[in-house]
Amino acid sequence: MTLQAFIDKYLGETLGYPDGRYVGQCLSLVKVYIKECFGINPPPSGSNSAYGYWSNFPDPLGTVFKKVVSTLDNFPKYGDIPIWKPTSTNSFGHIDVALDGASDAQFVGLDQNWDGKETHIVKHGYNGVIGWLTPIKDSEEDMTDMQKKTLEVLQEAVDLGLYGNVESAARSVVNNTKAVKRFETEVKEFDSRIKALEVINGQQADSIKEINQRLEVEVKLRKSCQTDLNTANGKTIKLEKQIETKEQEVASIREVSNKYQSLYKKALEKSIDKCSLFNFTMLKIKKLFKK
Repeated sequence: MTLQAFIDKYLGETLGYPDGRYVGQCLSLVKVYIKECFGINPPPSGSNSAYGYWSNFPDPLGTVFKKVVSTLDNFPKYGDIPIWKPTSTNSFGHIDVALDGASDAQFVGLDQNWDGKETHIVKHGYNGVIGWLTPIKDSEEDMTDMQKKTLEVLQEAVDLGLYGNVESAARSVVNNTKAVKRFETEVKEFDSRIKALEVINGQQADSIKEINQRLEVEVKLRKSCQTDLNTANGKTIKLEKQIETKEQEVASIREVSNKYQSLYKKALEKSIDKCSLFNFTMLKIKKLFKK
C-alpha cells in the first residue's frame, strides 16, 4: 500500500495495534503504517514507548529503515518516521509519519495522540525531534533507476538530433524529473490539505447540525413557555377580576354591617335609658315601704 492510499484509508479513524489494543496511541498508527506499507510485522518497542523505536531500534526495523539524526540542515522526507525524545511531562516520547511540506522550520505529519486520538494531519516544529527512520530504498535511488531505464530512449533522441549528446539529454531529463517530482510533492501536499479540510468541514457540518438541533429545541421550548405564560397571565387577570368582585361584595357587606351596628347601638341606648328609669322608680318604691 502506498502512503497516500494509507492516508485515504485511515484519515479520521482511531487505530490500535496489535488486535485493536493501544487504541489511539501514536505508536499504534506507525505500526499499522509499517505493516501495511512495508509488509513486515512491526516489533514491540522494547521500552513500552514510542522513543523505543529510536533508542532500541528493534528488529526487523533495520531491514527496511535506517536512522537519520535530526540536524539544522536536514528534514524528514515524505514517508519517513520522525521520533521525539521523552520529556519531564511525557516519558513515552512521540512518533508519527512525515508527509509533504517539510522545511528547516517545520514539517507536516500524520499523527495519533497529538491534540486528538484520531488519525489526523498536524504541523510540527523540530523541538524534541531526535531524528527519523527513513526507508532504505529512498526516492533518490528510485530516480537513478528511472534514469538508467531511459538511457536507451535518450540515445534514440540524440540520434534524431534532439540533443547534442546523451549527457545533455540525461541532464535535461533529470531536471525535468526533479520538476515533476516537485510537482508531485506539491500535489500530494494539496491532497493532504484537502483531506484535512474535508475532515474539518465535516466536523464543522456536524457542529452546525447539532447547533441547529439545539436551536430548534430551544425555539420549541420558548414557544411552550410563552404559551404557559399567556395562560398564566389570562388566569391572573381572571383572578384579579374575581378578587375585585369579592372586595366589592365585602365592602357592601361591611356597609350593611355598619348600618346594623349603628341601629343596634341606638336600640341598646334606648333600652339602657328605659332600664335606668325603671330601676330608679323601683328603688324609690322600696324606700317608701321601708319607712
